[in-house]
Amino acid sequence: SVPGVLVSAQVALSVALLISAGVFLRASVMAASADPGFPLEGGLIAEIDTRMAGLDEARARATYAAILDRLRTLRNVDSASVASMVPFGLSQFGRQVTHGGVRTSSTFVVIGSDYFRTLGLRVISGREFTTAEEQDAAAEPIAIIDQILAQRLFAGENPIGQSVRLSARDQADELVRIVGV
Repeated sequence: SVPGVLVSAQVALSVALLISAGVFLRASVMAASADPGFPLEGGLIAEIDTRMAGLDEARARATYAAILDRLRTLRNVDSASVASMVPFGLSQFGRQVTHGGVRTSSTFVVIGSDYFRTLGLRVISGREFTTAEEQDAAAEPIAIIDQILAQRLFAGENPIGQSVRLSARDQADELVRIVGV
């Protein structure tokens, strides 16, 4: 009968929704208890989009520099930095990275000086970016890579000082020198 089919369909849908909710809840609990590798307490994240204010790159850099200078003078602020996205953020930017015939995909984040110190992390080899590099649009393109990418591209070699080629569909290839891991 039609009412019996409707009741069966409603029960089946309810069970499916309960299972989905349980899976979502379990994944949420696991994500909340995951160790990101840096302390989560005591930090503040603010999103500032200079494009919405109509600022060109030079004025945007100057604005970010002024904001960072002011933040760094505040009492109880140990460090401050900028990044194109927050850790574990929703959007990611990817590029193909090539070195010595090895090509792999990698995500990247544009960051400023003191980024790793602000997150409570350390560069294990090489160095962080400097404030001068952060503010100079004409500076040589440089990068800090993670250990996984270093192993994938350099297989035991020291990547510091070596260059990689970044490729993206909608952009020209760019040669970037590695300054840190």
